[in-house]
Amino acid sequence: MFASLCHSGQGSKEYAYFGRLDKIGYRPSLGVTSHNPDRLDEDSREVFDRLVEQHEAPAKAMAEKARIEKLRSRTFDRANHILAAAQHDASNKAKNSNDWQIRNALEDIHLHCNGYAEPGYTEPDCGIVATGNWNKITTWRNEQTFTISDVPSRIAKLFEKLGIPTEWSDEWVECSHCGKLVRSQPDSMSWKPSYTMGDGELWCHECDDTEESDDESAEA
Repeated sequence: MFASLCHSGQGSKEYAYFGRLDKIGYRPSLGVTSHNPDRLDEDSREVFDRLVEQHEAPAKAMAEKARIEKLRSRTFDRANHILAAAQHDASNKAKNSNDWQIRNALEDIHLHCNGYAEPGYTEPDCGIVATGNWNKITTWRNEQTFTISDVPSRIAKLFEKLGIPTEWSDEWVECSHCGKLVRSQPDSMSWKPSYTMGDGELWCHECDDTEESDDESAEA
């Protein structure tokens, strides 16, 4: 029944089951030849359902992958549009006032699409992590602190609504090889660097482990 209902032509592996069943002399019951799964006994229906599930798993996985990629692309476009619009507005204001503090702060905001390599962190559903200085931009005048702009903190809130984690740019760095993010500053007493430095490059622990495995294989 599974071969009859789920094959995709005579060249498919499901269709090949017919030949294998014929060789062993199998003759299906009326319930099987009816092509109605509801007419199968309990044990046979369990086998049938399992075969169908296995058959459909790759297609479901591809559909889920396509859904995630579409979500990530849409989220990245929206986040990039928000950032570009803010930078454009800041540039226009800077040209008029000759004060580039806001523009410089926004240029420090970056979108990363390779996830984390830091232990304890999982990749967000949107596949994007934003780094920057999210503090309000202030100035010291007449022995008082004045807020020039709260644009970075507002952008952070918009990103978080999109499901994008916001990290501090002075606490995170990218792996020189895979582009994943690792923490460069401690967040607890037990924190240890999950990266190595060498020849001006930073290797996250994942790339470092891969390189060591390749070296061991080469030596073997």
